Amino acid sequence: MSVRGGFHYRQNPKRNQPIKAWRAQCENNLSRQERSLYEFMREERVAEVHHSGSSRSVGQEGIECGIGEHRLPGGLFSVFGPPGMPPVVIPKPTYNFTIDGAERRATEVCGEYLALLRRMVAEFEAARP
Repeated sequence: MSVRGGFHYRQNPKRNQPIKAWRAQCENNLSRQERSLYEFMREERVAEVHHSGSSRSVGQEGIECGIGEHRLPGGLFSVFGPPGMPPVVIPKPTYNFTIDGAERRATEVCGEYLALLRRMVAEFEAARP
């Protein structure tokens, strides 16, 4: 929201008018998919900060580790056991958003949103309204 809010100057109404016009044009030029993402993330931020939390779903996936040493985020560990032992399954949380009826990993959605905001900031700097 800090990036989006930066597209205007609160204390300078005269300077703010062309910036508001630029932002409206920029938002109108977003593709349907970009617009959906842009609005979804705005609504998610409001829900997370001001209400009961975002709509993300939390799931779980298993990481199979056979006998031997394994490095995962957070550390190195070893699995011991007899030959032929089935792999150990370590649960890993997953976070997803449902956008336009499709469930997507939160990390991918956030990456796309960040790329969109970076592009908008670059366009804003180039236009210098």
